[in-house]
Amino acid sequence: MNLNQFNSFKTGHNACFFKTLSYLKTVFAFVLMLLCMFGTAKAQRRSHAALTYGGGGSGDSGYGIMFGVGYDAPLGVLKDAYKSTLAYNLGLTRAVNNFTFSVSLGYHSYKPREIDLSFLNDENTDNNSVSVALSSLVFSNYKIYSAYFGAVYNVDVAEGVKVYGGANLGFYQAHYVVIDPELVIDENTDAGDIEANLIKQRDLDFYVAPRLGLTFALNENIDLSLETKYNFFAPTGHSQGSGAGTFFTSATGLAALTFKF
Repeated sequence: MNLNQFNSFKTGHNACFFKTLSYLKTVFAFVLMLLCMFGTAKAQRRSHAALTYGGGGSGDSGYGIMFGVGYDAPLGVLKDAYKSTLAYNLGLTRAVNNFTFSVSLGYHSYKPREIDLSFLNDENTDNNSVSVALSSLVFSNYKIYSAYFGAVYNVDVAEGVKVYGGANLGFYQAHYVVIDPELVIDENTDAGDIEANLIKQRDLDFYVAPRLGLTFALNENIDLSLETKYNFFAPTGHSQGSGAGTFFTSATGLAALTFKF
């Protein structure tokens, strides 16, 4: 029985993405309201020279659109099952003096590692232990859609160069496929039985990530950022999987362009 055939199992992620947005629309509305209120209050106290980046002192003021591409490496228990992958994010930024606030959407998809199933041929392995082992295996990509609020503090270290530190706070929604743990595996089990007992899981995870990076001003309107962050995420009460109460981790290296206006 070739179980690796299920590595290409796909889920309907387009529909799932819109479900994710419905969960998070309240969070976005609240954060955007705060950004607008904060920006309006600052604008009333700011001179005309400070209305653009680099004007009116050492701090920046203004909005920007940010697009980033990075490399996300799963750690801990995720590292045993999944490979590192590219990660993408798109966000709206708001610079206020030495602070930068952001609201972002992201996506990345871990591919499963090759799984050694040689234990299935061990005559000393009973059917019950095989069933438990198989129920823990994942036969699809582990897709993560994210939505989060970010805040960092910037420090000038040279002309056109800043170092920053801060954190992200928001939600992940993970999509993956596992085998039904109720399935009893024996000598009569075939690939069709396995496929019929695949379960699509969707976990809503709380997400937080400390961040550290450098920003280089390419010109008056474009910044390049190089960043590293350490991601913590844990299933919430709205999760379908069995990982509620468990923290998962990953590390990300990211390059991003911010177009300021």
